[in-house]
Amino acid sequence: MKGKRTNIEFENYELLTAKQDGLLIYELKKPDTLQGRIRFVNIEGAMAVIGDYGHWMFCREFWPSADSHVDDYYWIEKLEIYSTQKGREYDSDATFKELENGINGGLEEYGYVGDELEIMKEYYKNCEMYSDTEWEYVAFAHGDDKPLTQQDLEIIMKQQGLV
Repeated sequence: MKGKRTNIEFENYELLTAKQDGLLIYELKKPDTLQGRIRFVNIEGAMAVIGDYGHWMFCREFWPSADSHVDDYYWIEKLEIYSTQKGREYDSDATFKELENGINGGLEEYGYVGDELEIMKEYYKNCEMYSDTEWEYVAFAHGDDKPLTQQDLEIIMKQQGLV
């Protein structure tokens, strides 16, 4: 199958290659950012694809073809799910309880005071509305709506050389 499979403009990505002691890594990345990375890690007859779009393990190494296309069916044959284990499983009740603990004193224990405390309490209350599923919670809690704390602002100012 040839043609466009996603809406991602990979032709604008950089291709980096690293080779060391039998390990070969191809990395596609957006220029000037850490987002949108994909790594093809080849070692001894296997390949792991890791990055911001998912993770897969293949029982075959990756070698780009001369015409810059990869046959989907060939790779689907080689795809093997080696493990479905997770280090943790999302628990909506536990997430809601943690947010409640933060609202009811936990944020103060972390050192939040004054206006910053009120902003974070409001943020935690909003997070509670999205705590039913992991996808909704993560999308909201780590999205653009997350308020910046004083510590966040100080880090940004240092990175920009303003302090």
